[in-house]
Amino acid sequence: DRDLEAVQAMIMRMGGLVETALAEAARALESRDEALADQVRANDAAIDALEEQVNAECARLRSEERRVGK
Repeated sequence: DRDLEAVQAMIMRMGGLVETALAEAARALESRDEALADQVRANDAAIDALEEQVNAECARLRSEERRVGK
């Protein structure tokens, strides 16, 4: 189903962003790089936005599923 594939793609993209954020956060901690830490925090908004998209799409799909009685 294309809708589920789209959700899966969003989750994969979100996972990649989280993986990058974790690596950068670790690097910021190790090097005590406040600018990098600030950048990691700022980039967290993109992860949060993607999570909201995933949640909204899943809610939409569940609603449609209930309407058609699957």
